[in-house]
Amino acid sequence: MRLIKHILLISISTWLVFSPAQANEKTLVLYNWENYMPQSIKDAFYEETGYSITEVYYESDELKDELIFNNGGAGLDLIIGSGYGFISYVRKGNLLAQIPANAIPNKQHIGVNWLEQSPELQKFTTPLVWGTVGIIYRKDKIQNVDSWMDLYQPDPSLHKKIVMVDDIRDAMGSALIAQGYSFNSIKPKEIMAASKLLKAQREYVYAYDFIGTEEDSSILTDDVYMTLGYNGDAMVLQELSEDIGYVVPKEGTALWSDHIAVLASSQKKDIAFQFINFLNDPKRAAEFSEYTGSASSNQSALNFMDEAHKNNPLIYPPQELVEKSEFYQLFTPRTYRMYNTAYVNAKQ
Repeated sequence: MRLIKHILLISISTWLVFSPAQANEKTLVLYNWENYMPQSIKDAFYEETGYSITEVYYESDELKDELIFNNGGAGLDLIIGSGYGFISYVRKGNLLAQIPANAIPNKQHIGVNWLEQSPELQKFTTPLVWGTVGIIYRKDKIQNVDSWMDLYQPDPSLHKKIVMVDDIRDAMGSALIAQGYSFNSIKPKEIMAASKLLKAQREYVYAYDFIGTEEDSSILTDDVYMTLGYNGDAMVLQELSEDIGYVVPKEGTALWSDHIAVLASSQKKDIAFQFINFLNDPKRAAEFSEYTGSASSNQSALNFMDEAHKNNPLIYPPQELVEKSEFYQLFTPRTYRMYNTAYVNAKQ
């Protein structure tokens, strides 16, 4: 699904080198996950405005943040990413453009709970979709998956059959929840306990990577039977195979939310905000939600969704499970270094 890191960095660097020459073209550059924007929405925006959307992809939040912090996202206009990650952009300053008054009238359709999730973001970002972290698995190979320990203390038959998302927060956080701790723990002893659990799991791990969502995905070709994953990816994989299962473990999970923002360095801010408003039209928000297999932050979008989508508990989980789960919290640099060290040690 996502590009190899060194190839990704080369492609981004190449784009940024040549992008100034294209500054006058009617093109907006969106920094995004791969396969995370319907072509139909980009086409419709072009038909309405004459501006095309070109995407540059990132592989992980860490790589995304590295690029933005290093050069401010020069050559980019728009960015989609995790809400909690954008908090660090706002605190650093001069990375995201402040939303002008009345620039995004369709923001009125977004649920108050999502707008108030982080007061720091309200002037800079617009919530799009949200979802859960869970376990994606092969139902024809494994039964009775309902706990994080099914992933971290797996059955012997899963030797070298597990892919672990190479993401520090999600790997460490779910290992914390598995042991009864907070996903956002800042206690050194608990963080080390999560590291030890990950290290003990290592012999079962086929790869530390993001699972693919194409037909040649390792979980579809029998190379892998289980992975830490996200409900949106599970939905895409289920369209390819009825043998794909997804569960939010009984201990609870992390709730993620993705937002969209305009880079402060963009030379096309007005049209970029117009795209955000365009994307938040309820009908298009429903289309984006269905395409990504995620729950929409846009309450009015529910009126335009397929019944199967909005009534799917994988997308809109039961309230009691949501209440047991946590939103991501932004760590201090010291805590993040502690997590990074613990995670690196677990993989060695």
